[in-house]
Amino acid sequence: MFSDGSWLVYVSYPDGILWRSRADASERIRLTYPPMTVNMPHFSPDAKRIVFSGKIPGQPWNLVQVSADGGTPEQLTHSPSTDLDPSYAADGQRVAFSRDFSSIQLLDVSTQQLRTVPGSAGLCCPRWSRDGQHRWAPPCVVAVDHCRCAAQKPSLDLARLTRRNRPRLQMLGCQRARVLINLVLKQAKAEYAKLQ
Repeated sequence: MFSDGSWLVYVSYPDGILWRSRADASERIRLTYPPMTVNMPHFSPDAKRIVFSGKIPGQPWNLVQVSADGGTPEQLTHSPSTDLDPSYAADGQRVAFSRDFSSIQLLDVSTQQLRTVPGSAGLCCPRWSRDGQHRWAPPCVVAVDHCRCAAQKPSLDLARLTRRNRPRLQMLGCQRARVLINLVLKQAKAEYAKLQ
């Protein structure tokens, strides 16, 4: 959803088609077509572009960008790796994303320069602060040292991985919770492997 709540971007399943519409379902526009499959779309800050993970049969998931009004999708990454969950910075010129569930990458959309965010080993699923200066990768989604994060922010919900794991994670100590998070991460990787 765009931040003011006026537009939605979503993927229809099982066909994996990207759509954009008003929140009341009016002005619906189809943005992608087979054979591309789409996952994890996000609006640019000005709602003029949409970035997502796209997959063509026989190729890995890469980042793709398309105009919110339709047009030809532009592939942003050409990696043999799995590039997932892209998110625009407030300036709309940078995109943070996860590569292979193992690091956060930062892509300058205009120059195509790519760099690994220092200290992001083992992280995925980045989000930007509203001012675009800070990135956050939720420890509830990936296997990271969440104990340190929980100590800094005791109210952090470590169990957003799945609802069924919530009570188990809240009762476990850091080491055992880390093992459980690693198991859930392996399950998520296996699910993505099935999609390829």
